[in-house]
Amino acid sequence: MLFLVAWTASTSGSIDAFSDSRLQWSNGAPEHVILNDGHAMEIIPTAGLDYWSKTFYDPVLVKHDAQTLLTPVPASAEVTLTSAFTLKPRAQFDQAGIMVLVDERTWVKAGIEYTDGSPRLSCVVTNDGFSDWSTQKWDAWNTTEQSTSIRVRVSKLLPGSVQGPTIVFEAAPWAEDSTVDTEAKWVQIRIASLRSGERPWRMGFFAISPIEAAGSSTLFHHVKLGQKEQPVHSTDAGISSAKTEL
Repeated sequence: MLFLVAWTASTSGSIDAFSDSRLQWSNGAPEHVILNDGHAMEIIPTAGLDYWSKTFYDPVLVKHDAQTLLTPVPASAEVTLTSAFTLKPRAQFDQAGIMVLVDERTWVKAGIEYTDGSPRLSCVVTNDGFSDWSTQKWDAWNTTEQSTSIRVRVSKLLPGSVQGPTIVFEAAPWAEDSTVDTEAKWVQIRIASLRSGERPWRMGFFAISPIEAAGSSTLFHHVKLGQKEQPVHSTDAGISSAKTEL
């Protein structure tokens, strides 16, 4: 029987500020500033750093040196991390979003990546040391500021011992007056297996410029890490268990 830990004030407590001491930089800290009494953060990425593992590129590309802001989450906990950010991309592969890190062979990047001339919803899932990459068009583009904004929500779910740990990535449009608690029209972007077993996760944020320092920056508008929120897609697949037994 799988024992779940609720992420509540009685255990670890929620995180609602980037200044929370439980959020710590990994691989060093980029140029950044904490704003709005800790509730916002702007990052100017250190160029040439990234997370990617083996797949597709020639010569073989293995990178796990990007600077990320993370906090531990127990293996037995179900949680949701919600944020919003504005990315000002200036070069190929400039990107930002939510990071999940177990180890160098097991991790996720979920957010927006500027690819081949346009911003794209982007999710990289790495299991057993091999990355995959799913993208789709993201139309929110401010031509004056040359920027794109989004609300993002990533949940760590434990549907059962057979399925193993699951990550759910959801997105919604961002409005300038919205807060972390403002209602949003969330849509499902990705459901994926993250094969972490009984190892804890670290969850938090990334802003990366892997190619060049061309002036990219990312402003994270808010943060909330707390107990699991119900995703828009139900875990009930609508198929009887008798038909799914192997």
